[in-house]
Amino acid sequence: MALFHTTEKSLPKAIADLTTAQLRSLVGSTIFQRGESYYSSGAVEDIAYTDSLTLEATVGGSEFYGIIISLDGDGVEAECDCPYDGGTCKHVVAVLLEAMSEGDSIRGYPEEDNESSGKTGVLPLQSLGNGGTPPEASKEFQAYVESLPLKELQELVLRYAPEDFRRTVLTRALNETDAEKVMKAAERAIEQIFQNDYLRHDNSKLERELMRQCSRVRGLWEMLPERVGAMLVGIITTIDEGFEEGDFYGHDDYDYDDEGFASDEFDEYVVQFLRSIPVSKKSPIVAQIGDALGATGYGAFSNIEKRKAEWYTPQELPALKETILQAIRTKKYGGNAELDYKTIAPNLDDAERELMLLASYINSSTLTLELVALYRRQGKATEALRIVDNFIQKPGEKYWSMFGSSAILLCRLELAAVMQEPPTAYLKSAEKLLQAHPKAELLQAASEYLGAGAEPLETLLHKQNPEEFFRYLDKQERWKECWAMVHAKSLRSGTEYLFAIKRLHTEPENAKEVLLRHIETQKKIADNNAYSQVAEALKYLQTIDSVKAQEILLDLRTNYKRRTNLMKLLNMYFRP
Repeated sequence: MALFHTTEKSLPKAIADLTTAQLRSLVGSTIFQRGESYYSSGAVEDIAYTDSLTLEATVGGSEFYGIIISLDGDGVEAECDCPYDGGTCKHVVAVLLEAMSEGDSIRGYPEEDNESSGKTGVLPLQSLGNGGTPPEASKEFQAYVESLPLKELQELVLRYAPEDFRRTVLTRALNETDAEKVMKAAERAIEQIFQNDYLRHDNSKLERELMRQCSRVRGLWEMLPERVGAMLVGIITTIDEGFEEGDFYGHDDYDYDDEGFASDEFDEYVVQFLRSIPVSKKSPIVAQIGDALGATGYGAFSNIEKRKAEWYTPQELPALKETILQAIRTKKYGGNAELDYKTIAPNLDDAERELMLLASYINSSTLTLELVALYRRQGKATEALRIVDNFIQKPGEKYWSMFGSSAILLCRLELAAVMQEPPTAYLKSAEKLLQAHPKAELLQAASEYLGAGAEPLETLLHKQNPEEFFRYLDKQERWKECWAMVHAKSLRSGTEYLFAIKRLHTEPENAKEVLLRHIETQKKIADNNAYSQVAEALKYLQTIDSVKAQEILLDLRTNYKRRTNLMKLLNMYFRP
């Protein structure tokens, strides 16, 4: 429904003809006064004409809302994404007052002589970065675009360009003064977003508002990269610190199990921004954002780090490699070794690879395995074993909780076997590893080398971790010993139950004992998961002893009939 009608053919002229008295009459005094208050406080931001028929803006308050005012035929219509449903809202009024006040100083104000002078207000496509051609564009499409006459190309852009593209183009065309205004407005808006308690507990809306502000400054990546970088660092740091206070988890209750804030769109924005920075300005900004990511403790932005190779163009990677290697040679390197190695690994020769890995492997099981693999390819088994032992023996009270890795320990045992380490020495090493990391895989590897000599290790694992020892026996198909552990009730009930199902038809009597015990335990628990366990166990029991299964089923239907959910499940599995 039109807010008002006009004889003008462009929206700027229609708004210019509107008076404050007419606007007050159109919306009513109450709405007008509220909108005027928003306008006077500077709440209208990012106002711009996208063409001669459309005006867009953002209005901040308790939240940020997007407003679109358009000329359709002879009617001026207004849309706002706020929840008000009583007609024209105060946010629309604020935008109209701003437009009436600013007139032709608003960004994107259409010039009447654009067509006659040959000006379009659109920057050449090649100025949009990366050569003007998106990476996914085909050569055929590029050739087609380049063959178009300028006028036809302009018409296509004006007709089909999405709003983000239009805004980026307009922002790129700003002078320094106007660019500074846009940047400050975005910084102020982000500050207000984080001060809004409602948004701090609604991740989807928070993401929307943050990305709205990030989009505002996309066109300033080249002009103000340091400011944009600082803005992104502020977002990353604020969100990570907010996790400590229980914010950004999606509701008001602090709960580590809730999914915290994460945004693929924001991650992509940061990666593309970093990639776009000119080489001459890149290093300090990359370092600033890299430090912010490295200081985070909750993993919300881990995907940005994992995509570090994408921060650089292929042409920049050789220079990055030399920078990292020079820092290592001069003992000034302090970066994230795993990520840096992953980024430049394709550009390293073996000597450079060894240099970087030797400088960094001691704190990373991943890099230790990389260095071991390099030495093994080169036939240096002794060097490989030394590297593994250095890593394993690294001092530190929290060593195993931080760096314990089955892959590293298995590698140690495998190397010892390759080098035919004497059984006594091998056994001693294996005992040490198993004590620190009691896993079935380690005992399996040791038993393959030691044979019967692995018995002390079996005793050790049985004592340290019965569940892992049971898993080891299961893999070796030592069923008698497995059942002995089941009958001794030294395992978790879930482990016993799954093993019984696995051996249901080969050893039905043993399996039946476990099923009966499981049903007896689960039927005492009044929740849906336990009910499912009871019904499932009964179904398995029926396949080996239908008489006993029916007896239990009758008992449940007689004595537990008030548990309606249990009865529904039983009726699904067994006919009444």
